[in-house]
Amino acid sequence: MPSISRPSVQSKLEFRVVYNENLPILKDSHIVDIALEQSGGFLAIAMDTHVSLYECDSSDSEKHTTPVEKWDFKGTFKFQNSQARITSMSWTSADILAIALNTGDITLIRANSQEIISKGFQVSYEPIKMIVLDRNLQYMAIAAGSHEISIWESTGNLSEWIPHLYVPLHPALEDSKDAEATSIHWNHGYDKPVLVVAYRSWDLDFQTNEANILQTSTMRPPIVGGMLSPDGNLFGFPDPYQPDCYMMNTLRPGSNTRPRLYQCDEAIQPPFTAKFMFGGDWLVAPGIDQLYLWHVETERLVTRLPLDAPHFRQRIISLSVRAHIQLLSIPDSLD
Repeated sequence: MPSISRPSVQSKLEFRVVYNENLPILKDSHIVDIALEQSGGFLAIAMDTHVSLYECDSSDSEKHTTPVEKWDFKGTFKFQNSQARITSMSWTSADILAIALNTGDITLIRANSQEIISKGFQVSYEPIKMIVLDRNLQYMAIAAGSHEISIWESTGNLSEWIPHLYVPLHPALEDSKDAEATSIHWNHGYDKPVLVVAYRSWDLDFQTNEANILQTSTMRPPIVGGMLSPDGNLFGFPDPYQPDCYMMNTLRPGSNTRPRLYQCDEAIQPPFTAKFMFGGDWLVAPGIDQLYLWHVETERLVTRLPLDAPHFRQRIISLSVRAHIQLLSIPDSLD
């Protein structure tokens, strides 16, 4: 795909469908998660017990006058444990895919060679909800159970990880029903690794080398889902009191700016998969048979992207952004 320059708010944004096809789904399976590798070369689709990997054939697009993409099937990774179910996936800045399971195990796969770097590595006794690796591949953060947050450190060999620390609960959250962690993000806007943890009733920043609380930002609870801007300054989640709005809060210490609001034409339904695009200037969120696109700074709804295929009358369950430019959306039914 040709590169697209970073737009200004005055730019006329144009979006084209470059790939639209029903992918083969095994009988009695349903899609758990999708993930586009950051450079756009690989696509991972997770069902209950297996992950299908596709690679984009960029050479095929040169044969067409309009942008198209050809995705080649690379292989399927299956988990033999009959009790194991995939819960989430995450790409690193390299071509490494991390897969998390309800058994507390993780698997790391290198997409280029389809090499399994680490398989069946148990990091928790609880089901894993989220897994994120920092861009230097030095730390791996795991959210498991209701409020367990652990950080693992690489020994230099990605097949070997050692426990670095367990993030303690904030005193205000101890014995609280609202201690459930709803999102975790690495914030690369600091000199040292910083992890942003959102709880249902709190949002906390932790400095990972000592798990010190750098900042506590109290927002209107409950906090469900959440997205962190690429520069680490904004944190957004669905407004708990306005079901058709996303709320964006500033995380900079001492900031008294009001929350920004981004309104849809319909009530926001879980899962909450809004994403930042173009380095954080734009926000995209799914709706029924359409996508919403806002300019972040002005809070202006710029356009609605219609999804014309009949199967998109379903609720979108996952949304992924590639290179801050392209989108991929998957409905909850491919019939």
